[in-house]
Amino acid sequence: MTKLYGKHQITEAEHLKRAKAVNYARASTELDGLKIHPRYIEIFQMYVNGDITNEEKAQLQSEVRFLDPQEGQN
Repeated sequence: MTKLYGKHQITEAEHLKRAKAVNYARASTELDGLKIHPRYIEIFQMYVNGDITNEEKAQLQSEVRFLDPQEGQN
């Protein structure tokens, strides 16, 4: 039986594809010396886990686009 992830029941292949894309984007951003707002990291994790769609991810990202990346960092 195929393992499904999250509310949207994504396949393991889709889960791995999303994780790879998110990890690449995070690494690329951090290599450029930029900081990622903690809310973005939460959104990315919900997407990887299959709890939100790409469209929902885009909507949530637009809501935090202009927040200070230092906010919420220790």
